[in-house]
Amino acid sequence: MKSSGSLRYFTNKALSRKVAQYDQFIRKMQARDHYYDIISTEVRKLRSQIFAFQYNEVANQISRAKTIDQTKIDSFIKTNPPLLNKDPAVFNQYLEMVRSRRMADRLKDLKELQLLAIELLGELKKEYEL
Repeated sequence: MKSSGSLRYFTNKALSRKVAQYDQFIRKMQARDHYYDIISTEVRKLRSQIFAFQYNEVANQISRAKTIDQTKIDSFIKTNPPLLNKDPAVFNQYLEMVRSRRMADRLKDLKELQLLAIELLGELKKEYEL
């Protein structure tokens, strides 16, 4: 709607602002997603310096899971994977990268986006009697 110029047909300024707010929020999330993709790549690179491939793959599976499975985490820890690297600087860099991912922020953003979408749909239904 924005790129086609269709927003100009909205006469309700509050509705136009709500659409713009939604669009701005989506763009912010896209930029953050790009940043998270870069961070995730760096996390995997650092993890490959710490654990052998077979352990690294298990760690990747745990981190990609949709929910936190403490049983899998505990099982991984109990395997006591041998370390390829004992350099504290590598560990520090790895921990900082993992901390930077902040998936909780992503979930919060998604919930906020959902609320914005519900509000926007409600306004559109009200304005255009849909």
